[in-house]
Amino acid sequence: GDGTVIENTPDGEFLVAAQDGFLDVDTKSGKIAVRDKIVSREGVSARTTGNLQLTGEYEEFGDVQEQRSVEGGNITIHGDVFGNIVSRGGDIVLSKNLMGGTATNADGGIRVQGVASGAVLQTRRGEIALARAESCIITGTRVVIGEASNCEIMAEEVVIKVAEGCAIAGRSSTAWL
Repeated sequence: GDGTVIENTPDGEFLVAAQDGFLDVDTKSGKIAVRDKIVSREGVSARTTGNLQLTGEYEEFGDVQEQRSVEGGNITIHGDVFGNIVSRGGDIVLSKNLMGGTATNADGGIRVQGVASGAVLQTRRGEIALARAESCIITGTRVVIGEASNCEIMAEEVVIKVAEGCAIAGRSSTAWL
């Protein structure tokens, strides 16, 4: 896989890392790679990992269960998130849904490509971009939402395509109702 080479020596063949990084073993394809970020495919739960506190980038292909937290920088989750995502910087990217959990970023953006429902999303410096938000509390430098209902939204700049029953506070706001 990526970041590895095979060395032939008198003692046999050896798989050797060609770069510094994190070991990634994909059991489905049988590939072993060395990547610049931690990659997990099992999800974050009490059974598989417990809470994670990481120093590097993280990519998760499974779900993050309730009461589980992932702390790090540049966090990408491809499954649903029911727990808490905390980033010290970089971006938080959630490919599916954020349901009842939190996404907090000290210095970077938050992007939810699915639905955020009953969730809290906060960033000190960065943009929060959501396709759809329901009953969420959202604070950031810039907030961009396709559809929002029953949300509390506070930001320097707020851009919403459709808003229903929301409390919106911003220095600059645009809504198409």
